[in-house]
Amino acid sequence: MAIIKILEQQILPTIKGCISNDRASQKRLYFSFYGFAASVCQKYIWKDDVLEEVINDGFLKVFKGLATFIVPDSHAENALKAWMRRIMVNTAIDRLRKDKQLLLQEANAISEALIETFPAPNQQDTLSYKELMQYINKLSPAYRLVFSLHVLDGLTHDEIAGLLNITSGASKSNLSKARMHLKRMITVAGQTNENYAERAV
Repeated sequence: MAIIKILEQQILPTIKGCISNDRASQKRLYFSFYGFAASVCQKYIWKDDVLEEVINDGFLKVFKGLATFIVPDSHAENALKAWMRRIMVNTAIDRLRKDKQLLLQEANAISEALIETFPAPNQQDTLSYKELMQYINKLSPAYRLVFSLHVLDGLTHDEIAGLLNITSGASKSNLSKARMHLKRMITVAGQTNENYAERAV
């Protein structure tokens, strides 16, 4: 994937070019924000082929909707990312809602056999973002989805309920169970690392 960086002063001309269906502007925007879009969608879509489709569908919506995006006088890139984030999240959720098999596979439980030995937390017992995402990726789709929407993207339970066609209570319940499973996985992995360390001494 080519790496292109749009400078702050280039954002408005690029947006205008996209609105005019200028292919060069669309390409510049796509490659500049592809990594950002992927990082958003990866929280909800874990199959590479589906992920690519969702990202591209999201960019199509971005290009169609740019005419309604209001560019602020400052921090245009941050504003554009915030606007794009919601589009990408909604696109990913729409795909999950349409594909029940994709959403519900492995939804009954977390297989203990999938728990691997993760890098041990540092001496302050804190987890890096990469380590945390490794644990989150082990959650069942239903739990992972609600956890990502609420904790990582800041949606309220009412907003999640509206997106997923569930009750606010169900959203809260899934979040609670997700946190319980995460705590258990981190504890198990921590104990495993301690046992390995003791045997190595």
